[in-house]
Amino acid sequence: MRFHPPHAAAAQRARLGRLTALALGALLLAAGLFAPALSSAAPANAAPDDTEGCSYGTGGPSADTICWLDLSAFSGDAALTGQDMSTQLGNGIRIDFHAKFVKQTQTSGSTSVSDRGIQAVPFPAWEQSLLGTQDYVGTTGKPALYIDREGVPAGWVDAPRESGIIEITDIKVYQNDTAVTSGYSLVMADADRSNRNEGYTWRSDAPIKLIENIPAIGADGTEYPACKAELSGLGTNEVRCLGVSGEAGAVVVAADSPTEVSSAFLTGNPYSSQAVAFGVMFSKVQANKQVDSRYDSADQFTVTTSDEGGVLGTGSTSGDASTATTGGTSIVTTTDGKRITFTESAASDSVDFQHYDTAWQCQANGEAIEPSRVTPSTDGLSVSVDVGVGEFVDCTVTNTAKLGSVSWKKVDPDGTALAGSEWTLTPTGGSPITVVDNGENDTNDAVGDVQVDGLKWGEYSLVETKAPDGHFLSDATSTFTISGDHFVELLGTIENTPGTPGIAVRKDSNPASGSTVEPGQQITYTVTVQNTGDVDLTPATLDDDLSDVLDNASYVDGSAVAGINGVAAAAPVVDTTARTLHWQDALPVGATATLTYTVQVAADVTTDDVLVNVITAKADVPPGFTPPTPNCVEGSTDPACSTTHTPVIPPTPTEPVPPTTTSVPPTTAVPIPPASTPSSPELANTGADLSPTLFVLGALVLAGAGALALGRRRGRQG
Repeated sequence: MRFHPPHAAAAQRARLGRLTALALGALLLAAGLFAPALSSAAPANAAPDDTEGCSYGTGGPSADTICWLDLSAFSGDAALTGQDMSTQLGNGIRIDFHAKFVKQTQTSGSTSVSDRGIQAVPFPAWEQSLLGTQDYVGTTGKPALYIDREGVPAGWVDAPRESGIIEITDIKVYQNDTAVTSGYSLVMADADRSNRNEGYTWRSDAPIKLIENIPAIGADGTEYPACKAELSGLGTNEVRCLGVSGEAGAVVVAADSPTEVSSAFLTGNPYSSQAVAFGVMFSKVQANKQVDSRYDSADQFTVTTSDEGGVLGTGSTSGDASTATTGGTSIVTTTDGKRITFTESAASDSVDFQHYDTAWQCQANGEAIEPSRVTPSTDGLSVSVDVGVGEFVDCTVTNTAKLGSVSWKKVDPDGTALAGSEWTLTPTGGSPITVVDNGENDTNDAVGDVQVDGLKWGEYSLVETKAPDGHFLSDATSTFTISGDHFVELLGTIENTPGTPGIAVRKDSNPASGSTVEPGQQITYTVTVQNTGDVDLTPATLDDDLSDVLDNASYVDGSAVAGINGVAAAAPVVDTTARTLHWQDALPVGATATLTYTVQVAADVTTDDVLVNVITAKADVPPGFTPPTPNCVEGSTDPACSTTHTPVIPPTPTEPVPPTTTSVPPTTAVPIPPASTPSSPELANTGADLSPTLFVLGALVLAGAGALALGRRRGRQG
């Protein structure tokens, strides 16, 4: 890397590269920018396994399998003669190697520079480096070796020249102290950004392959790859990379199981500097658990990764957690791959895998693995995969409980969907489940369509506990079974019959309404109320307005009684102060209640008075039904709702008058000679012959008439 002042444009960097050594040195010293731009290490990234001497970053190609070596122990001075280094990589893996820095003499004309040093630095080696800012973010330690700069002699002509070589030789890898000769790769990467006349020459005793050419992303989204001037030798033992002016990316290469590698720094002038990073690419395996649903809330699971030597990693669910992972475990494999087994098992006694569907999905470096590479076990609880060099294989097993469902539709006799029903679903030996249409435990939001999911295996019964408004409860009990062979139960339609409440009231009296009544006479009223609908009345209520009765009569105490279908019921309550009669009682379908009570007409009633008795009624019904409208309500003109009686005053009877006797002087009888038999017709006897008798009779008649007239006058006066 040519020394880049922070935030300078590419053209400015190019012009600075052509400055004379003195001018450039003076400028840099004045700006305080002579020292290498070394950033502090990023916050520690928790390693997924027990790595100690290397670190995984986030993002970037093969980020899960490249463990960047922490070269903090590297000494530029010791490396001049060679420095033996050993690094623990986790999972019992260790890498040993010999590091040596070989200084190179850079010559331009008659001028040469040869005393450039080297040091270990963290990511990013430069503030605009891609490694540590765009890719492999969070890598810890000091994975990059940064070549120092020297002053630029006058007259120097830029051209790519080797300014130093770092050699990594005698590479040996061990796992559990056993030498490993294959199954890993040693990675080299541009930890800077190579511009014009900058780059690297990488060499290895094993062919070098490209891991990735990471492009820089311009402000407008344009991608700028690395090594645009030259990227040659891929697949051979020597690869050369040269950059161009302007934006540039970074190249990552690797050699499989080498015993030695080297990286020569190519710089255009002594003040141009570069950085190279070293990492080890192992294979990595990880098992993941995903619980979509639990058959039993206590069910817990364990996942493991293992090889022929035993368990590599393990992880378990707990509580209501739906995921678990073994975490990534580094392994040393072979060119033919290493067989790794991914397994799930029960972590609690409650688990019965018959109650679960089990599905495995495996990926290698983020891409789905071909099914032919995955070998499942006969019970489906494990799969095996041959893991290749540099592969990160993670297999996820998903468990979905084999739970059943039941559904039905609530309709009226015409097939119209009804809303608002409620139910109790009871598993044999289990706790009842409350189900409310479009509410609790109903997973179908359509009106009248009810569905309950998540049913365990067993027998169930279903009963309706609340009917839709205006309808009667269904008396049907539905039973069904959920099992391993039958998960979905369709009950079809369950019908509700609509209800029609009704009430009829009639008021009668004895004597009948419209009759006349006399003072002191008793009137007996009879009220009949009948449930004429098909819904129980809960209750029926009667209110009798006695205002126009008790103004002219008095209630006969204890006379108010009631009966329902001939059986005594709650007696009406008569309030003589408020002048009302009130009665209420439950009235089942078809029942008739009869109320009677008696009043006595007042003695002082007049013919101007009227006794009017008016009855009103109302009825309550069970929830969901509409109360009926009685025929007798306030303001009703129905003649069945009232009675009327008009007082009549009978004539006052008169006392009888004794007859008056008139003395008549005795009369001397005159003998009447016997009549002779006429010998010839004669006229009737008239005149003097009857006068005494007629006189006496006339006198008697006049005397009687006078006595009668005298008696009537006395009666009116009394």
